[in-house]
Amino acid sequence: MRRHLLQALSILPGLALAQPGSLDPTFGDAGVVLLQPGFHFDEASAVATLPDNTVILAGWTWGLFGPDTIRGLVVHLLDDGSLDPSFGMGGYAPIIGGERNSLNGLAVTSSGFVVAGSALAEYDGTDPDPDTQVLLARISTTGAIDPGFGSGGITKTDIGSGDDVAADIAVQPDGRIVVAGYTEDANGEKNGLIMRYDADGTLDGTFSSDGKLVITAWSGEDALNDVAVLPDGSIVGAGYATVGGVRKSMLVKVSTDGTYDSAFGIDGLLVPELSDSTSSAHGILVADDGILVCGKIEESFLETVAYLARFMSDGTPDPVFNGNGLALVTGSPHGDALDLALQDDGKVLVCGKSESEDIEPGEFLLARFNPDGSVDDTFGSNGAVTTDIDPGPSYARSIAIRPDGRIVLAGAAWLDYSDIAVARYLPDNCAVFPSISPEGPILCPNGTGELSTEAFDTYQWYKNGAEIPGAVGQTLTVNSADDVGSWFKVRTTIDTCFGFSDSILVDGHVFLLPTVSQTGDAPNLIGDNGEQIYCQGDDPILVLSMPYDTNVQWSVNGEPIPGANDTLYAVPGSGSYTVEGAPSVCPDFIQNAGITIEMDFHPYVQPTIYQTGILL
Repeated sequence: MRRHLLQALSILPGLALAQPGSLDPTFGDAGVVLLQPGFHFDEASAVATLPDNTVILAGWTWGLFGPDTIRGLVVHLLDDGSLDPSFGMGGYAPIIGGERNSLNGLAVTSSGFVVAGSALAEYDGTDPDPDTQVLLARISTTGAIDPGFGSGGITKTDIGSGDDVAADIAVQPDGRIVVAGYTEDANGEKNGLIMRYDADGTLDGTFSSDGKLVITAWSGEDALNDVAVLPDGSIVGAGYATVGGVRKSMLVKVSTDGTYDSAFGIDGLLVPELSDSTSSAHGILVADDGILVCGKIEESFLETVAYLARFMSDGTPDPVFNGNGLALVTGSPHGDALDLALQDDGKVLVCGKSESEDIEPGEFLLARFNPDGSVDDTFGSNGAVTTDIDPGPSYARSIAIRPDGRIVLAGAAWLDYSDIAVARYLPDNCAVFPSISPEGPILCPNGTGELSTEAFDTYQWYKNGAEIPGAVGQTLTVNSADDVGSWFKVRTTIDTCFGFSDSILVDGHVFLLPTVSQTGDAPNLIGDNGEQIYCQGDDPILVLSMPYDTNVQWSVNGEPIPGANDTLYAVPGSGSYTVEGAPSVCPDFIQNAGITIEMDFHPYVQPTIYQTGILL
């Protein structure tokens, strides 16, 4: 039986704490879930967690509706990593917005989920490379398209002469939707793009006059990969710009009306000096009075490193953060940081992919930094964890932190085709192994029992795999009428760690009805009314059947007989006899035998000799 041994595990042989960054064994298959809704290529581009600790994914699937169909896809996973059968089509909610579309961004709102990506403007089967438009859609919490958003739940926006793509999305507190990505000009050159929509899916005309801001500061390509909203309503984006023929990380900051913030960088644009070589920014978030950015630096074709940088609100590097505002993921060579998240304690997580020196297939990368930018050496190896998800390459596109602190990465894993890949990790030392006592409870008829576990911070009891509403205490009362034959388990937490007990079966005792038999003297006669007729001095004995050997009480003429508390009763005289009793294992389950035994003792008559006839 597993027991909670949080303090003792470090000293008991054969037992050890799960280290920070370990895969969560209670999720999917040893911490990993692989999904293949289509027949070719599937990928998760964005992940978010909900207040109930379940997971929402956004991405795309190829082949779910036919061999040539690519659809944006929203997926809902339950706490254990299984698909939510009540969401959409068995856990999948496809976006029917043209023949081909895909999703890159995801935001959670009070009424559901807003997703962003791209969709073909038109597809008639003849153009092998048609242009795409920015796509927005709103999905309800049940997985249905929200018809109150845009046109039938979907909004498409055509901007430039080529492809228009939404790379990510953020929702302001007032419900307005900010999108970042790129648009292609007539020459096929990408230009960074920020757009803002009203909550109903229409472009916000108060932002940059028409709802769209296209970055045209550089002659070479530039694009945005991520976007975040500051508390004052201003917007920051991260991506890359081509400067002097070299791709560099690029940040942009605009005011709430869509004009560049002149106090940030140079007229709202910033190309930080991270390295002399190529770099690109992939993720951005707002932290207190600063901005956190992650990405990769390419020292050469075979030398890349994932980075995390922190900037002040004006775009200058934060000198307190690792001494110069820049930190590198040293625990994993050849890394690329694609997204980042902030823990409640100020530690920063980045995710992406890691490759070996000889460019073997990539692996999921997860790294953690302390609030000051130093590597968190308690996390994984030198602050980083890599996970080989599949024999082929894999990468984590997005990261989210559950309310309980568990870390969720989402992306893709490849073999012949790609699968949606999701992994969940432990943030702290965890050894939460609750057990239930008693291990195999057997309830008495009409009885109750109590299940209990050890002391933890929180509790949630489950019956037959489903949460029991309100069952959040250390103990749980079960009863024979409702719970016999059901399986119970408990989920407990300590700080950010949680664990499930083994399931136990609540069983119930079943007894035959009590019966009464007789031994001793047999009746001489059976009367007309069924009474047993004995002679005075006969010694009949009534016997109550087993297992009714506890709380036995014999009665005569409806009155309990003092001291008649054994399963055997020697009947002393006439009367109507009844009995009740209970099994010793269920002393409160007192049952009446249900029969009345009538006994009639005739008095003993002394024989008398009478004289008749003539005496001689």
